[in-house]
Parts: sequence; structure tokens; C-alpha cells
Amino acid sequence: MKQLVVITIFFYAVFSCYAQEDKTSINSLIYEAKKKKIENYYELCRFFKFGKLEKEEINLFLEESKKNKFEPAQIYAYNLLGRHYRNNSLFDKSIDNYLKALELSRKIKDINAEIVTLNQIGVVYRRQDKIRSALNYHQMALELADKIKFPDIDTKISISISNNSIGNIYLALKQYQLALEKFKKSILIQKKTGDKRGLAINYQNMGLAFQNLGDIDAALEHYKKSLQYNIETNSSIGKVICHNSIANVLLLQGKYHKAYNYISEVLPLSEKIGDQYYTSDVYITFGNVQLKLDSLDKAKKYLEKGLEVATKHKIPSEVNQSNLYLSQLYEKKRITRKRITFIRKLLKENVKRLITKTYLM
Repeated sequence: MKQLVVITIFFYAVFSCYAQEDKTSINSLIYEAKKKKIENYYELCRFFKFGKLEKEEINLFLEESKKNKFEPAQIYAYNLLGRHYRNNSLFDKSIDNYLKALELSRKIKDINAEIVTLNQIGVVYRRQDKIRSALNYHQMALELADKIKFPDIDTKISISISNNSIGNIYLALKQYQLALEKFKKSILIQKKTGDKRGLAINYQNMGLAFQNLGDIDAALEHYKKSLQYNIETNSSIGKVICHNSIANVLLLQGKYHKAYNYISEVLPLSEKIGDQYYTSDVYITFGNVQLKLDSLDKAKKYLEKGLEVATKHKIPSEVNQSNLYLSQLYEKKRITRKRITFIRKLLKENVKRLITKTYLM
């Protein structure tokens, strides 16, 4: 589940190659920002134009920011690197870059940059099921934002992100009513600020809370609201997340062929995007759909792919889910020994997660 409000922003053409002329163009952009004294983090984000950047392109921007001794741009670059590594499930590298951004934001006393970075660090820890660390960082971001007497739209959006993220932590702790309260607070802000991307995320999360409370109709309603906002904002990753969630609800309703239609549509899209956190989730859902359709060989193939990705990138919740479905698969195949192996793995993972959550509560 799982992304944050700061938009990746630069002239895409500037980064089409790494020749000297590109460095000159980047240098000119940074020089102009420095000359205009654009030091507020949100204003700096808006100064640059939208573009999806590769790691080499971000490093080039960071290098030129350092040469120009422009620290606000360095913070931005470190946050972009943090997000790049997070989306590729390289969590340690992600945290390293976010901490560099956090250190710089505190050094130059840019509260906005600090709030954004604290929230981003929280997201990385949440993806790893490191609940205590995630909660600490999101709570720090919320407390810092709440100290601003006259918050502008950008700060309000950051507050909504913190509420959303803490709501996700309540989801992980199975405190679904508390999660819904946080999501509703976040939605109130997003409606006022016109933050469609934020609304898409929160309706998705509310759907998950309702699903866990057993209100399947409400879950489906909120997932479809989220999908509509993702379509309006042209969010590919949002579409993947929604289709995955809707497929899971349809499985609960016994509508296996409809579930297949939803999940199969986004399987290649998920692989193309390359966010391993969500790719493992899609593989596992697709495998579960095949399991329900009694296509056991395909089920095994995709459940094992999901498990492999989740294990490689240390995503405990997905490891847990894949082990559960693989145990069901071997039950259908009447292979008792393998089923017991996966049940043991599942129980071991559940005990580890239960200890962590009990400690937090």
C-alpha cells in the first residue's frame, strides 16, 4: 500500500543523456533557483517540471547542486534518491539518503523539508513492517507540522499524509476503527485542498479497513472511488493497487473469473513499473486467483515468484501471505509434507509479527 505527496519534478529533456550540455542545463536551472532565492522546499519542488528520473539522472542533479553549494536542491535530490531506492525495495539505501536529506533540512532549518522527509522515512519503515520506527517518524512529522500557527496548503497536505500514514500503522496493528478515524481526518484536508492523489490513497486505505472489518460492500465502494481518482490523475501505480484490492474482494465474494479479469489486467503494468513491493503483492494475488480456479501449476508459479520477490526484498507481510496460499495449494495437491513446511514458515512469521505488535501496544 502502500506513496507520498511530493511530486518528482524536473525538465525531462534535460536528463535525456549525460553529455556536457546536459550538465550545463542542469547547472543553469540550479543557478536560477539559487538566484531567485527559492529556498522553501515546496516552492523549490514547484520550480522544476515533472519527469520520472533514473538514478543516474538524480545523481547528476545532486552533483551539480553540491557544486553550486545549494543545499535546498541537495535535500530534494537526496529525497528523490530515497524514493528511487524505496520503490526498488532497497530499503537500507533508501533510509541512508533520506537521513542525509533530514540532516541537511535541520541544518538549514527548513521545517517544510524536514516534515516531508520525516514522513518519507516513516513510509520506508512501514513497508518493512518496522512499526515502532514508522510510527515515531510519522508522529514527529505531525507534531512539527502542528506547531505551525498558520499552515498553508502545502503544510496541510503534509498533515494529511501524516494522518494517513499513522492510519496505515493502525491497520497493521489491526486497530481498524482507529485507522478509519485517521483516514477520515486526512480526507477532510484533501477535499479542501483538492488533493486528488491523496484522496485516491485514503479511499484505498479505507477500503482495506472496511475489508478487515468484514464490510465487503463498503470496501468495494471505497476501492472503486480510489480507482476513479487514480484514473483522473493518470496514476499507473494507483491503478495497480486498486485492481489488486478489488480482485481480492471479488475472491471473497466467490467471483473468481471477475477477480482474474481485474488482476490479469495490471500484472504486466506492475512488472513494467518495477516497484517490487507491489509487484510481489500482484504476483501473490494472481497466484491465489489461479488457486481458486484450480489452475494449480500457474498458481504455484506465481505464488513462488511472489515469495521470491518478497523474500529478496525483505517484505514480511508478503512472505506471510505467499506461505499461506502455498500451504493451501499443497493441501489441494494432497502433498502433506510440503504443506506442513509452509504452515511452519507461516506460523514462525506470524509469531515474529505478533511479538513486534504486542510490544508496540
